[in-house]
Amino acid sequence: MDRQQLYLYRKPSWLERRKQIIQLDGEICCLCGRHEPEVVLQVHHKKYISGHKPWEYKQEDLITLCKGCHAREHNIISNTIPQDGWIYVDCEDLGGLYGKCEICKTEFRHEHYLYHPKYGYISVGCECANKLLNNTQASIKEVELKLEAK
Repeated sequence: MDRQQLYLYRKPSWLERRKQIIQLDGEICCLCGRHEPEVVLQVHHKKYISGHKPWEYKQEDLITLCKGCHAREHNIISNTIPQDGWIYVDCEDLGGLYGKCEICKTEFRHEHYLYHPKYGYISVGCECANKLLNNTQASIKEVELKLEAK
């Protein structure tokens, strides 16, 4: 985003339109269903129309997305997710391959919750959790859960 575009997204007209769209969408991400404060909500333009300012789009051309889903829509997820500074929150045994990693889309049984002060919460599998944490904390937690289940 260049400086001129950044300026437009700081104008009161856009901030008001953004607020309106988020409220109309029920204050949740329309793709993953999460909400604030769990995630940061943003408004995505489904298409771009030459000459239109961000707030001049019809409601059907705008959609509320969390920061992660928005980044995936623009194919920039790897640039969006911080690579350090994550805090391990918890792990849940889902009882089967019922979860899907928000980063790599791999199905998992053990859902690891991480938190980043500038990103929010994320739900990932063991491998992605270990990578973001730069340690094996997620693997250790899974072993502990498996032992407790016995």
